[in-house]
Amino acid sequence: MAQRGRPRKNGAKPGGMLGREFIALGAYDEARRRGEKHVVSISEAVSAVRDCDSKMPISETEVRRILACWRSKTTGRRDHFARARQNPGGPGC
Repeated sequence: MAQRGRPRKNGAKPGGMLGREFIALGAYDEARRRGEKHVVSISEAVSAVRDCDSKMPISETEVRRILACWRSKTTGRRDHFARARQNPGGPGC
């Protein structure tokens, strides 16, 4: 008998989602460097993703989730993003 409910993805995301996350993180970091407050930086990250691709779904809540995932003190993902930013030509507009 088949399992009931929503199928598991085991954390797998489509490739476009990773690009969207990098664009949002980069825009957020840039706004914070300019001295913008957290809420304004989140709004700028949303507008940066929408400027890149207007059909790509994004919201302020999703940017907060991205920040929670990539900027968590328990995961080592922050270092990976810092290394990716040093290599130009990565994902982004």
